[in-house]
Amino acid sequence: MTFTAPLGLLALLALPAVVFLHLFRNRLPERRVAAAFLFPAQALLVGGGRTRTRLLRTPSFWCELVAALLLALWLAGLSFGGVQAVPMVIVLDDTASMSARGTRDRALQKVRAALQARRADAFLSVLRTGPHPEALLDAREKAPDVEAAVRRWQPTRPRHDVRPSLDLARELAGPTGDVVFVSDEARPAGYDDVTLLASGAPATNCALLSVERRSNSTATGDEVRLRIAAYGSVTTTTLTLTVAERAPSRHEVTFVDGLANVVLPVATAGELRVELADDALAIDNVAWLLPSPLRLVGVANILRREQQQELALDRVLAAMTNWRAETNSERAQLVLTAQPGIVADGQVEIVITSGEGPRKALVGPFVIDRGVPWLHGVHLQGVVWVAGSRELPGQVLVAAGSQALMSEEPLAQGRRLWITLHGAVGNVVRAPDWPVLFANVLEQCMAAVPGPEATHVVVGSEARFRRGPFDTFAAPPTLLSPSGQRRVGVAARTVGWLVEQPGVHRILDASGAELGRFAAHFSDASESDLRAVTHVDQAGGETQGAERASPVRDTSIERRLLALLLVLVVVADWWLLARRNV
Repeated sequence: MTFTAPLGLLALLALPAVVFLHLFRNRLPERRVAAAFLFPAQALLVGGGRTRTRLLRTPSFWCELVAALLLALWLAGLSFGGVQAVPMVIVLDDTASMSARGTRDRALQKVRAALQARRADAFLSVLRTGPHPEALLDAREKAPDVEAAVRRWQPTRPRHDVRPSLDLARELAGPTGDVVFVSDEARPAGYDDVTLLASGAPATNCALLSVERRSNSTATGDEVRLRIAAYGSVTTTTLTLTVAERAPSRHEVTFVDGLANVVLPVATAGELRVELADDALAIDNVAWLLPSPLRLVGVANILRREQQQELALDRVLAAMTNWRAETNSERAQLVLTAQPGIVADGQVEIVITSGEGPRKALVGPFVIDRGVPWLHGVHLQGVVWVAGSRELPGQVLVAAGSQALMSEEPLAQGRRLWITLHGAVGNVVRAPDWPVLFANVLEQCMAAVPGPEATHVVVGSEARFRRGPFDTFAAPPTLLSPSGQRRVGVAARTVGWLVEQPGVHRILDASGAELGRFAAHFSDASESDLRAVTHVDQAGGETQGAERASPVRDTSIERRLLALLLVLVVVADWWLLARRNV
């Protein structure tokens, strides 16, 4: 039997206090008499102060003594030997270098040895590092599967700050717990209280630093540009290029001062895979290269056929290849109309009107707002602009004298351009500025075309997928990773996912149809350089220079029992006193 708060035993002084109060009491016994005037006046006076009387060992007296004793034991933290288990928090370094050959296996062996040395009833938590620390095993789980938790640890992240994860582990461990950091590098400064289990092994390694696929300007097909680094005494390596349904081609790569730049032509529009020869770290040896997606702006032309002919829109759009005809204006990125309508987020609406009243032939000079991207390269030299008068809303972009000819109206969502022009007269639609204007508009609309914002991303970055103007009302898309894991996005115009695995990722809609795909590869020179990793175990010292607190005994059961008994005794004493006064 022990006491976790011995100072609470001072409450035992209440025992002699109870005895004192019962010895020196001034309550007189009740006596029934016929009349008070039969007694002399002196007998009616009560003596001042308390006088010592015979101790009456009534049930109420014993209840008060027991209550005082129980209260003192409760304050002193009575314990019958149950020592609270010391918490243990294991922090797994999730950087990619931990997946080097043999490093993860050695780390898991050390983790299992540390788990065998701990108490069976100790609270255990397992965290893995990252921009946001993630719990693989929660101490609140009633039947934790530790082996399954550590097997889920597949380190693939680029280098990141591990201190937030160690700070969280300190909070979970408390003043008495142990924090174990499993890594291949030294502990950060100021964390000498953390036990380090380092299992790295220095090795030479080659890595793909950058990969790029671009159109070949001199021949048909594409070309692949690679930048490869060698760390350690490596002078050559083998690069394998694999094209779907074709035999892989191998190329010898020679390093100069640890670097090599490789350019390979490929005559295919399909998926490519490049891979370096096997070495100590496999994650930085492979990359996938997808063809650039065909991004076409959906154009909904709802102008009258006569107006389309007057504006020569067929001729202008036929000279451009980055658009497609869209019959549903709600799903188009560009809408050509004579009357303003409802503009969705990401849409551009061009309202073309001939104006009102008598038409005027304007020959300039034209005032052009060249700060807006719509009018890049538009000069209007030698142009005769014919239009009627009309007040255009918003910011004036093109004007001749006091008459506005083109403006942009501010909207809550989307964008709207106003153009006052009578195309049948004048030479605006035959001037080179007219197709330049629509080329600028299509370029601005390109950013709103649904699909992945980037075809190739780096592990650890965010992959963003842009949805259509009215797709936000549908179910959010799902990301299917190379390992088969599915992550549902949010119901927003642009959906983003943090990429954690290399390989080809697919984006699916609610029915499972593919909306797009992107390829992710690992690129982090600090993680690919395995020459400075360490293999050492260091026990944790004193926390921030202070002595580690002694183990805390678990007194929760005893305190609850003492509190229950105290309540029962107090209620019994109240019942006895109330019964005696009846």
